[in-house]
Order: sequence, then C-alpha cells, then structure tokens
Amino acid sequence: MTNKIYTQTGLVENSWNSRGLITHNFVNKTLVKTDTGLLFAVVQDRSPTSDMYIRVSVNNGFTWAIPIGAQLGTDFIDDIDSSNSNGPVMHLVVDEKSQTVLLTVSGYSVSASIFKTIVYGWTYSISSEDIVTFTKWVDPIRFDAGGSLFALNIMNSLNYDVSATFNHIYFTLSYNQKIFVKAYYPTNWSSPAIASIETVEDDYFDLISTHADNQTSILDILAIRDRELEYELVYIKFNSLTKSFNSPVVINSFVPTVANDLNISRDGYNNLLAYWTQFNTAGTFVNQYYSISYDDGLTWSTPTTIPTTASQGDFEDSVSFQKAGRTVSLNGDTGFILSYVRNFNGKAITYVRTLLSENGTSYQLSEEKIAASHATKDVVGLRFFKPAGSESYSFDQIGDIRFAYQIGQGDSPSQNDSIPVYFGQKLLLDEAFVETEIISFEEDTPLGNELLVNFNLLGSLNDNVDYYAEGLVGNITDKYVSTFDRFGTSIELVHYEPIQSSRINDKNAYTYEGSTYVKVFVDSIAYANPISGNEVFVNYIERDTRQIYLPPDMHISRNYILNDGNKQKRTVWLMKYAGNEYEVTQVLPYFIDNQIAYYTANAFVVGATRNPFTRAIQPTET
Repeated sequence: MTNKIYTQTGLVENSWNSRGLITHNFVNKTLVKTDTGLLFAVVQDRSPTSDMYIRVSVNNGFTWAIPIGAQLGTDFIDDIDSSNSNGPVMHLVVDEKSQTVLLTVSGYSVSASIFKTIVYGWTYSISSEDIVTFTKWVDPIRFDAGGSLFALNIMNSLNYDVSATFNHIYFTLSYNQKIFVKAYYPTNWSSPAIASIETVEDDYFDLISTHADNQTSILDILAIRDRELEYELVYIKFNSLTKSFNSPVVINSFVPTVANDLNISRDGYNNLLAYWTQFNTAGTFVNQYYSISYDDGLTWSTPTTIPTTASQGDFEDSVSFQKAGRTVSLNGDTGFILSYVRNFNGKAITYVRTLLSENGTSYQLSEEKIAASHATKDVVGLRFFKPAGSESYSFDQIGDIRFAYQIGQGDSPSQNDSIPVYFGQKLLLDEAFVETEIISFEEDTPLGNELLVNFNLLGSLNDNVDYYAEGLVGNITDKYVSTFDRFGTSIELVHYEPIQSSRINDKNAYTYEGSTYVKVFVDSIAYANPISGNEVFVNYIERDTRQIYLPPDMHISRNYILNDGNKQKRTVWLMKYAGNEYEVTQVLPYFIDNQIAYYTANAFVVGATRNPFTRAIQPTET
C-alpha cells in the first residue's frame, strides 16, 4: 500500500471489510481531531489482508497519509475476530500534550480460541513539510484471556470502552457480569495509574459506553443490567480519587429486548446525555431514545423517542439481518448532535438532529437533516471526528463539524466481503447544514445632478491576483468550495518558477517549487481516438486538450521574466491526470456578485511538440 491515499476526500475508496470503520451494535472511537488541526482515523481493511492502518491528514481531510512508522503488518490477522459479525472493537486515543497515540484493538483468535486485546503506542512529530512521523514507544502488547491486563481472568469479552483525559486513560469492560475499570497514564501502559476496580453488582451485559472529563476525576458509565424480568439502562459514576463506584441510577426499565449502540457524554453545561437504540418487545422495529440529566446523573428525564418522518422505515443490516439504529452522538458547548440511520424509500440514509440549549435548563430537538446520502447506495452510518481527550466542540459553526461515513454494505459475516464499501468523510455543511443565505443588494442609481461611474476593482485578468486571499469571497464562494470538495477529482499540480540568472532555454532554467493536490473538474477530450496503426496514432496523445475548472481557493500564480540569457520565461504549472502530464495555462477567474466562484483553464498534454519549458510564450497569455 502506498503511503499516500488520494480519493474524493475519503478515507478508503474500496474497503473489503464493511466493519472496518463502523461496527454493528457498538460504537468505536477511531476518529480524532486535534487542536492543531491534525485528523487521525483508524480503519481495518481486507485488501487482501486484515491489516490495520492509522491515517493522518494535515490539510483538513483533503489528503490522507499513512504516517512513517505507523503501518501495522499482517501480525494483526490472527487477532481479528473472523467470526464476529459485529466487527472489531477499536479505540484511538491522541494526547496532544505529549504527542502520543494509543490504539487498542480487541478480537478473537480462532487458532487459539481466546479473546485478545492488543495495544499499540507511538509518539508523533511533524516536519516542516507537514509530514507526520510515528515512533513506536510501546511494542505491541497482547493481553490474552488470563493475561496481565487485569489481575483477574476477565479478558474474554469483545466489547470494552476507552476514554481519555489529560491525566488518565480509562479502560472499562464487563466480565462475569461485573464492570471493571482500570486507568493508565498516557505514556505508560505497562504500569497502571489505577488498579482494577470492580462493581458490587454482577448482572451487567458487556455492552457499555463511557465518557471522561478533563476537569473532574469522574468517569461516566452507561450500561445495561439484566434484572431477569426486565432490563435496566443505568448510569454509574466512577471516581478515580476514591476509586469507587456510586450506586447505579436507572434511566430506563423495559421488558427483556435488545438495546445497543450506547452513547454517553457531557456538554458545556455539564449536563449528561444518554443516547441509544432499543427494540420493541416483539423485535419488529427499533427506536432511538435519549435522556438528559441536569444534576450530574442523580435523576434523568423520561426517555424521548426520535420522531419518525414520512416514508421512513427501519434500517436492516445485510450481514446480521438485524434492524439497527446506528446511534452515535457528539457533545459540544451548548448541547449535542444526534445521528442515526433509517431507510427512506428503500435506501439507507444517515440523519442528524441537534439537541441544543440556550442556558442549560432545557433542550430543543431540531428538525431532521440528512448528513450523508447516496442516489443508488445505502449510507449505513457515520462516526464524528471528536476532539482529542475529552474536549468539546464549539457549536457556533456547527456546519464545520467533520465526520466519516460508510456507503454500501458487505456480504460476509467474517468481514471479508466480496463487494467493496466506501469510507468517506466530509463536513455537516455539505448536506445537513447547507448555507442558504440569499445575498441581497441595492442597485446604485445616480440622482439628477450625479454621474454614476463604475470602477473595475478587480484589475486586469492578467494580473497575478489571488482573489480568494484578497477577500473577494462570500457565501457563493463557500458553496463552490464545498462543491469542489464533494464532487471534484483529486489531481496533482506541480509548480515551477523561472530563474532570473539563468541563460538557457530548457527545464534547467526553472526551479521546482513543489506540488499540491487539489479538487478539479476535468472536461473530456474533444478529439476522436485515431485508429491504432494510423500514422497519426503515435502523435495523437499530444492533441489531448482539455478544459478544467479550478476551485476559488486555488491560486495559479503567473510570473513573467526575461532571464539573463534573453529568454522569455513564465511560471509553469503541470497537471498530472490519467497517466499524462498537462500544462495548465490560460487561467481565467469567474465571479458572481464580486465573489470569486471558480477558475477556468486549458490543459495541454505535454509532449515533443509542446514543451512548456521551451515553448515561446507571450506576456498577454494568462
């Protein structure tokens, strides 16, 4: 696998593991966004092995790289549960203060018939070229059933949760129907900060969700108890100072049925949210519920059902044949974002609603919005990029929240599908919170004794002006940027500048300025393909001319000089596309209401008859 991945802003173009990002009935924590702008994502793939990779983006999701030193080899194959249709449990922790990354993965070894958790740890650094490098600080630690992760033999459980603060990384799981918590320091996994602490009660399932808070010593736990005649969804508080649990507080009681995709979190008002999926008694449909606590978990509001809109039905997983809600939440300063999956006219669509408060005393559930959809395929869930540690997002610009999603379903319970799925990622503003503000203006008309004069404030089209950087932007510009991000084709642009002191007339008269990757729209060629063997066939490729469209924030600088050898030179931009190199020239901006919308340009294939470094050019050429 190459170190760099260029897709339509996606994480994986074709994955042969439909559980590689979004598991069934359990919420993994594999997507992290740091304060410094780094994006981390963990995906398990099968193409052709079960390798797992940590991907990093330094440019807000436009391109993704597998950092140097972060490739996880085929030693992961035996440790992935090949019989578990729910998918591998994966949790990623990023500690910005120490620049460390910790990945835990749980699976089942078919050959050894034991459950395992594997821990990987790295430190990371960023070079001046925005290259992220990983250095292994923890060799893979394998905690087998009966191993050393806990003092007791409690590792025969696939489901567990990890939550991190500035001080501790909490590892929480259920074994023998008790809940155990153990804490570690961010950079020391071999010596626990808090030894294993267990609950008194012994009637818990192994489906749990946790949330830790940087400002307190509390670990919030959401769990399900088996009370024989009924099940209980309960809140438990673990205090890392006193090393003790409080008595479980019942959020909801229901007759024995299936509940899954548990989520618990706190917002900026310090209010708690429980969010989950629950079947009806007969198992014929599912609902998504939420409940809020305003008093630190002492009492909880009556569970509220997420309303169903017209033409919606339950989403059914193609592998397990189970109905599912795929609930997941994100906490922010003024509330929460709730996501779920439902079928609409036969296709799965992933939705979001906001649950916001103006003062922390009451919350308003918003109307339903589509977060991710596809015209012909199922979009079966999303996972938010969450802040590092236990920080919360600011919801002032809620459309800028980034998430990953899955298009398509698999066909194998062993996570080795014969049909691929796509793992994409984008912003909420792309579909859910599209900006619809209409730009209004008043026409300037002269009075009877006035003369109206129009000035071209943009200057000549030949000017080397970066209109985006100069501020000729607005909502229209934002819409075009979003369109290019969502639908454009990723290409590489290579930049060369002429050397003033050069006296020659070839490529040596230029200095390489680097390359960048950008989303563009490329027209098809306008020529018919000559018949093979024809005398023009060999030269045909050099007739390849295309018009391209560049996003408004991609400035193609153009500098002209007469070098010391009296050779006329101009900035050269080359586009790598479809296996060929093209010279990008004749760039023209397109404006709407004095806002830069996009650039048009011509792309001429580079060949013997058109060498961009030696050909004659005119200063009037844009």
